[in-house]
Order: sequence, then structure tokens, then C-alpha cells
Amino acid sequence: MSEIRARRYWDANVFIALIAGEEERADVVQVILEAAQRGETQIYTSALTLLEVVKGPERKPPLSQADEERIRAYFEHEFIIFVPFTWDMGAAARDLHWRHRVAPNDAVHVASAIRARADVLETYDHKLRKISEQVGDPPLTIVEPAWEGDLPMQL
Repeated sequence: MSEIRARRYWDANVFIALIAGEEERADVVQVILEAAQRGETQIYTSALTLLEVVKGPERKPPLSQADEERIRAYFEHEFIIFVPFTWDMGAAARDLHWRHRVAPNDAVHVASAIRARADVLETYDHKLRKISEQVGDPPLTIVEPAWEGDLPMQL
């Protein structure tokens, strides 16, 4: 009998928190990433994330081409599953934009999470979390990243 693993979809800002080492956020994200590496959870994201991460954390300078090797390293893992963007997903994202006033890139992430049949879409975007349980069938839960277990102790 195989174990049921959570299917998490990560918005680009979750990867940004990790790559930029954002205080408090990066620790939680790192624990989830390590759980995915052990096969305890699955992480999905859109291929759009590969570009979107260069904008960097809020209110800080964007990442630069000098950061490319570090950025690439975060995505070259078998346990990160990329959701391809297709014509019908573009139409679904446009519909999300019109119906829920979701920014276009965020609408791509929501449509991708629905396509991936994610159990949860994790994001640090409070505006996006406002539409939690309002989209998808079954309704998609949109929350801030969290780990149910213990976080490593900082010494």
C-alpha cells in the first residue's frame, strides 16, 4: 500500500523566500522542500515560476544574472514537478482574472494548481489567499506555507 502524500502547489513567491533567504519564511520553506526530497510531500509549480523568481523579494532589489546558478539549483530536483502551461489553462487563467480580479501571473498559478489537482496552493500573497475555497472543483485551498511537524532548532 502506497502512502498518500500531500500535493502542494507553490507560487513563485515561496521559491523567492527560499532563494533570497527571507527571515522566518525560508526556514519553513526549507523544511517542506526537504520533506519533498524524502518523498513525504509533492511540490508542483508552473514553468512561469522559473522567470518570475528573478523579481526577488518584496521591497528589495531583484535577483540578478549573477544569481543564476543559485536560482537554477533550486529547480533542478526531481521532486519539483512543473505544470506545463497550455491554451486551455490560459483561458481558465483569463476567466479567473475576470471573475476574481486575480493578477494575470497569479491567475496562471491558480489555474496550474487546479490542473495539478493540488491539495493546497501555498503563497505569501495575502490577496491571492482571499479566493481560497472559491475556485476549483473540489475547491482549492490557498494558504501561507506551513509545516505540520517540528522545525529544526536554531543553535
